[in-house]
Amino acid sequence: MLYEIEVRNFIKVDSFKKLDNFFQNNAKIVKIEKQEIIRYNTKGCDLKLKQENDVVKIVCQSSSAIQEIRPEMEVVADKKDFNNLKFIFS
Repeated sequence: MLYEIEVRNFIKVDSFKKLDNFFQNNAKIVKIEKQEIIRYNTKGCDLKLKQENDVVKIVCQSSSAIQEIRPEMEVVADKKDFNNLKFIFS
């Protein structure tokens, strides 16, 4: 089973180096992804427009960002529509 870890905090350079060193010595890269994520301010949810490799998604995470578990809804869009979606949401 694979786990995804997402860190949402600023860390100092020394802490980053320790963390990076730990992963270099104790883990192997499974997959490298190219991402572009645009976050929008909205009431009631965190709205993101994500392009990961060849997949484009509109993602809405509801509730407060301080909650451990938040409902999430994803809508998959065609890759060629990414720039149009950026225009619509901006």
